[in-house]
Amino acid sequence: LAAFEGRFADQERLAQAALALRAQPRAGAGALDRAQLLALKAEAIYYQERPAEALALYREGLALIEREAATTGASVFMFTRLAKAHWEVGTTLTELRQYPEAIRRLAEAERLAGEALAFEPDDRNARRLLAGMRTAHAQALGLSGRTDAALAVLRANLGDQRAWLEAEPTGLAARDYAYAHVVIGETLAAAGRRADACVADRAALAQYDALRQRGLLNAFDEAG
Repeated sequence: LAAFEGRFADQERLAQAALALRAQPRAGAGALDRAQLLALKAEAIYYQERPAEALALYREGLALIEREAATTGASVFMFTRLAKAHWEVGTTLTELRQYPEAIRRLAEAERLAGEALAFEPDDRNARRLLAGMRTAHAQALGLSGRTDAALAVLRANLGDQRAWLEAEPTGLAARDYAYAHVVIGETLAAAGRRADACVADRAALAQYDALRQRGLLNAFDEAG
């Protein structure tokens, strides 16, 4: 709740209190619980503008999940946990401008999310997970100067989002499709391709206008 409300100092304090209540388990559900608490503490620290400190915690959590995955083997659950953990490390590295490792981590997050989707191809959450991992991977590529590689990933993602929207015309799918245009615009703008960025941004605005008319925009959308 503290995280959802943006009370990051409280989130950090609560996560640390929870971590202090349990020993450091080496394996099993306890190890995964500890990894989750480490991620919650790291998230709170990240949003208090201490990304280097957050990175160390994210790495510790990832190591716990990797050890557990090596024991339990492949499953949707483990692929999902690993993808998110690599994403957490990768996006924090992106913030720290450590692009080579960030790109490797986020490419691995994308691969793992694809493995999770392969188990359940019609699962909405698995599709959204993959789209999120692709977007973060592309953003790191773009910020590192690899604009064409970033756009290839983002345009593939846009195609998948369009297909999802056509198959399932929900507000959630429409919002994800709109945001896919936003990230393309951001990547083009960062590369100095302003005219192309305007095309993508106009497409995003058109999607958001349609959502507004349906009463499907939230406060986060409006602020963005």
